[in-house]
Amino acid sequence: MTDDRLEAEVVNNCRKWLNDFHMGYMEVAGQRKAKHSGSSVGFPDAVVYSKGRVFIVEFKRPNGGRLDNGQVLAIQCREAEGIQTWVISNEQEFVDMLTKRPAR
Repeated sequence: MTDDRLEAEVVNNCRKWLNDFHMGYMEVAGQRKAKHSGSSVGFPDAVVYSKGRVFIVEFKRPNGGRLDNGQVLAIQCREAEGIQTWVISNEQEFVDMLTKRPAR
């Protein structure tokens, strides 16, 4: 069975889970639509604040979502500074991230 949901649905479900379980707050960045818009290439989709921790999150659709070159470079730059970026493609991965359970 394939999961053909859109990235936006995963983001909305994760935000709802945060709110329903009082696990934190998520700021979602606007999508970079136009060249020269001033947005940084590879800027993450969201920043999640939970129980004194901060998570940098790149959301991808469940089936076939891929990082583009700008996102890969941005992730590598953050890693060089000791900052982890979580690539999340479903709600369980999001819950695992916050509860420190390893992804399945």
